[in-house]
Amino acid sequence: MTTWNSTLSAWVILAALTVSVGVPSLALAQAPAAAAVSDEQVLEAMTGISQVGGYNELVAAIGRYRNVLASQRARALFEERLRNSALDDETGRRLLLILGQLLTDSAKESPQTAADRYLVRLIAMGAMTTGDSDQLKRLLLRYYEFSARFTPDLIKPALDAPKIDWPPALPRLMAQFVEDWHGIGANEASRSFADALHAAIDDPTGELARSRDASLVGQWYSTQRGLSGEPEDTNLILTASGVARTYLSTGGPQDFEGIAAGRWTTSAGSLSIKWDSGEVTAARYQLSNGQLQWPALGVNVWVRR
Repeated sequence: MTTWNSTLSAWVILAALTVSVGVPSLALAQAPAAAAVSDEQVLEAMTGISQVGGYNELVAAIGRYRNVLASQRARALFEERLRNSALDDETGRRLLLILGQLLTDSAKESPQTAADRYLVRLIAMGAMTTGDSDQLKRLLLRYYEFSARFTPDLIKPALDAPKIDWPPALPRLMAQFVEDWHGIGANEASRSFADALHAAIDDPTGELARSRDASLVGQWYSTQRGLSGEPEDTNLILTASGVARTYLSTGGPQDFEGIAAGRWTTSAGSLSIKWDSGEVTAARYQLSNGQLQWPALGVNVWVRR
């Protein structure tokens, strides 16, 4: 059972927050309705779904594995995994609940409806669990065919089940996200949605927003010599909604490295960032002649980009 648990855990993370690398789906035959379903069939079905390359493949995979996903064995294995999951792992438990609902929807709904609701929930989780929005953007690009199907009418039935403590602002912000995805594309829609949702979660009354120094909002950088001897920029982005991002820009084939995200605040002349990892970076700051003096992250003086 340990193998099933660890594989399921890895699959949940893969399905929710990473991009398929084009591994072909497993061609497992659909289990007959009256036949017993084995643990191996459940694993293969989930692996096949996790390896789909896009929305249309997801719908096809749910249809192909429908009897396996809807089986009592799949439900029993899922419930055991949920019981054994750490109570303090909120993200992991939410993702498991989303997986469990996919099993239920596969039995009650058409493959397309099950896929639609599943993706709405994954998009919501993607926005909640990443401050830099890059993983959410990759999720949207992976399932780009879903954009034409995603309408505000899908939001309520998708968020009603399973019972997850979604942020109260999520339905409203997701409706705006749908419009943005259709209008301005995955990149900007992801960033706007993630920023707005994190602001609503962390600062529901707007108290922190009023206390932040608005003059710091923007993109800052400092150019230094990297380990290779070539120049590289340390970038710092402070958004109006309170999201902070930092990364190295190398100018090479991979333009950025080591993205970290968190929430920023100011108080009594100090700029503080609490990163998603739980670490805190804080130092006194001063603005002068368009430069930010903030001795942190290995930098003393930042220039506005």
